[in-house]
Amino acid sequence: MRKTYIISTIIILGLALGIKTSFSMPHNDYPIDKNLKNDLYQPVFLDGLFKKGKDKEARRLAEEEKKASMNITDEKSFIALTDIFYEKPFNAEELEFEIRLPKIWRKVPLGMNKSPEFSRKIMSDIARFVGPIVGEHRAKLSLQARDLNHNIDIEHWAKNYFLENGFTLQGDINVESPTVVNANYIYLSGIIAQYVYTKIIFQGNSVIIVRFEIPLSYKDNFAYLQKASVDSFKFINKDDTPIENTKIFSVLDAIRFTYPTSWKLVNPDFKDPDRLKIELHNHDSSNSVTGVLYIIASRKTEGSTLKKEVKKIRTLLELYGDLKTEALLATYDIESNLRFNFSKREEYDIAFKREDRKMEQELWLSLLSDDEWYIFAFMISPKYEKNNYNWARNEIGYTNIVSSIE
Repeated sequence: MRKTYIISTIIILGLALGIKTSFSMPHNDYPIDKNLKNDLYQPVFLDGLFKKGKDKEARRLAEEEKKASMNITDEKSFIALTDIFYEKPFNAEELEFEIRLPKIWRKVPLGMNKSPEFSRKIMSDIARFVGPIVGEHRAKLSLQARDLNHNIDIEHWAKNYFLENGFTLQGDINVESPTVVNANYIYLSGIIAQYVYTKIIFQGNSVIIVRFEIPLSYKDNFAYLQKASVDSFKFINKDDTPIENTKIFSVLDAIRFTYPTSWKLVNPDFKDPDRLKIELHNHDSSNSVTGVLYIIASRKTEGSTLKKEVKKIRTLLELYGDLKTEALLATYDIESNLRFNFSKREEYDIAFKREDRKMEQELWLSLLSDDEWYIFAFMISPKYEKNNYNWARNEIGYTNIVSSIE
């Protein structure tokens, strides 16, 4: 009988310890820093469920700290209850930053297996912070970074980022400047809907994402803090490194321009010194051609007219792709080098001459003219509706190349 009692006692104690070991730590997506003593990371809530009154002081302090985070509702309380957190991730000067967060928040480690150098080719965490547990969840702020591989405007980069990750935008993407946008979105983390306010920043040739996320059910409680904290983020150092390097191309006195290194110069034709032909291809990360740009410099000679030159361009389209122009979508003057006395851009719908072939691309045509040369730059690009990311890459590349012609 005594033996049975001892065995039963051991089993009961084992179950009790198992329950405490398995369930005393609330769910947390971030690793726990075991070196932080008497910190908000320590389990203080479920003990009280099983043993009423245990650790009342710890629970009381935790509740006060939670309320402090949720009571930041205006600038006065934001300044009073927050501190400036300073970080220099991976000792990289271009990533050095500061941000205001509640005093009770903590930085959490990136993980034991994290390399001393973050991967610049994929989006990687560079810093994380968490608040105290509210209910069963925490408010979190994270920073991620990666290198940019090619020129693109920040709004279209952001659109593609939200689309690829399956995030549901709440309202529009707000463009603060050519290098900063912000937005709100919702995504599912397990079965919990998370509400996120994020700021996306181009810093040199890197993109940095600052995001503050909370469970959707706490949206109103953290509304002021969420936006104010993210908006307080700033870099210590400005990085003017270009997103993409450029190359210079020039031919005699006819033409000189710069183009991005991700674009490839192909099939230059200088057999006729009075009619120079240059072809450039824009490539994606898989080396597929996403856009084709033709530049033709035609010397003005006796009997040459603009009408005749345009006719030659139409013939060229037919030869290169069995294409024809259809509707004129837009026409406007463009900025150009002072060398030129005429500069204009037009955009067209184009189609295959064969009606059984479907065309999902468009044509951009720019004409620059000085006293000696006509310069045509025409590009074939996917339509925006078909592939807005490649369209945006082509648009910024084409615009920069044409504006650099001199």
